[in-house]
Amino acid sequence: EKMGERLTTVYEYTYSIGGVTYHSRQAVCAYSYMIVSMTYTALAENYEAHLADAQAMQAALTFRKPIVG
Repeated sequence: EKMGERLTTVYEYTYSIGGVTYHSRQAVCAYSYMIVSMTYTALAENYEAHLADAQAMQAALTFRKPIVG
């Protein structure tokens, strides 16, 4: 997968808090001197409902040319 034009590593995990189960997806890439992370979290039963939207936002991300000081 990619975040914008950058190769990306994606982590998915589920966890429960107070008896409620969540599903999270974290996309991580390196750019210039930074680590960029985008996270999508939903109730486990609703996760698939907006996954395509989260993936589209990740793919549409545009990186500016880094400012070197």
